[in-house]
Amino acid sequence: MSYSSTAFVFKMASMLFALFTGTAHAAGDPERGARDFRPCMACHSVKPGEHSIGPSLATMWNRKAGTVEGFLSYSSGLREANIEWNQENLDKWLSAPQKFIPGTSMNFKGITDAQERADIIAYLKAVFENTAPDIPPQGGMLQKRRRGG
Repeated sequence: MSYSSTAFVFKMASMLFALFTGTAHAAGDPERGARDFRPCMACHSVKPGEHSIGPSLATMWNRKAGTVEGFLSYSSGLREANIEWNQENLDKWLSAPQKFIPGTSMNFKGITDAQERADIIAYLKAVFENTAPDIPPQGGMLQKRRRGG
């Protein structure tokens, strides 16, 4: 087998391995996630016990939906959802909240960009682990908007 044929076989094997092991998408980056989380701050805090329109997200990792202590305004959809907030469920939620948990009162259509969702999820996990980067200040007019609509 020639060198170019061998290289091709290894490239194809690597791509198939990534596809079948679920690593085809890049891992989330908490730094980018901190930046992408800024719009969420209109309704959510990442400080424990600091609730607003929505609950604090500081302790939501691996917690059953609708159970953050001290937040009393959950929709019946969230209170009755039998899910735990983990990477997989957060990705579904951030993609399309109303589709994932019908009856939620969260007024948010979702994020279409898979990498942006992965980044926000990585940031929320880092918040839970007390390793989260600070949320950077809002950028200027040239800042790219990637939020789905």
